[in-house]
Amino acid sequence: MRGRPARDLAVVCAENLRGYNAGMLSVDRAAVSYFKALGRTFDLCLMDGPRKTGKLRYRNIESPAQLAEYRSVVYWGDFQINPMWGRVDVTGRLLRRKRVGSAEEAIAYYVERYLDIGRFIPESSSVHAVGQCMLGAGPALEEGPAPIRLALQEGMTAFWRRARQVIVRDPVSFAWAHPQAPGVVVQGVDCAFLQLALRAAKQDYFIFDFGRCLGREQGAALAEAVAGRTGLRAIPIRWLGGSSRWRVPGSHFNRMARLISGARFALTDIYHLCVNALVRRTPPFCLSRRGGEIRSTLSDAKKEALFAMLGTDALHRFIDPGPDEPLDGIARWVAETHASLDPEGLWATCDEQARRMRSALDEAFA
Repeated sequence: MRGRPARDLAVVCAENLRGYNAGMLSVDRAAVSYFKALGRTFDLCLMDGPRKTGKLRYRNIESPAQLAEYRSVVYWGDFQINPMWGRVDVTGRLLRRKRVGSAEEAIAYYVERYLDIGRFIPESSSVHAVGQCMLGAGPALEEGPAPIRLALQEGMTAFWRRARQVIVRDPVSFAWAHPQAPGVVVQGVDCAFLQLALRAAKQDYFIFDFGRCLGREQGAALAEAVAGRTGLRAIPIRWLGGSSRWRVPGSHFNRMARLISGARFALTDIYHLCVNALVRRTPPFCLSRRGGEIRSTLSDAKKEALFAMLGTDALHRFIDPGPDEPLDGIARWVAETHASLDPEGLWATCDEQARRMRSALDEAFA
């Protein structure tokens, strides 16, 4: 391909189904705040998904050849270059929507748009992946039917060969990815740490939401038990949608962000709610399922990796989800840990991780 592309940055975001996932919205808002602060021109892009979420506008990329219009292609946040995401999420979505007739066709779609993008863009254009989680990538490349394995392996090899910079979001991802491309892969944090976030004076309440380990009713019962032990008011939020408030995603997100900022702590089992609490100087108490192989982007291993990276395992607890889980024991853990918590070291670690992330990004884009 000849000639210099006319557009600056294509910031390729992960699909936010119906715009109802606040965590993914926070990741995309972080892209806007970061690149605007640099004075760079950019398009938020989606391979598939809504053209609008709140005030954010996206360009739908119907063919990977459209990315040839950009001087840099940036896969922003989540699992986009993780072959597990291609095998599970992308393949499942395309088959459900009857966009493809087989898993092999779905993998070809994924590889073209996320891994082998170098075939479609000029040599002068750079490829980046930022805030990526690579948990489960190894097994996704090594298991399953041979045609799918081979397509993913070839795509991954093509990506490492073409990428100029890959910033992964946790040490476990780094341990797997760095040997694949030592001069390309660096460790950062989740993109949501780059948000411009309100930090408010703390008031006598905590916020909660559940949707991964505990159901709504069990989560509400736990919040009631925690309120009884702490004397704080429990305020529910709806982080993952399912509420009429999500008809206006931007306003609903801003309302939740204000509540998170003023809370004494957050109680949840949702990864990005934890990240958004940390950004707003609100300690998150997080629940995860015990053990298990990493077979999905919803694996609780990403929460374990986050808290281990920040050196704050005291805020993370493994449980055996089910009707017999002793909620009072969890409530006691929250109350006692909160009473003795001195979070200043945690905030310093968060700030340092975000600073390192910005520094790595600035090397490429500033």
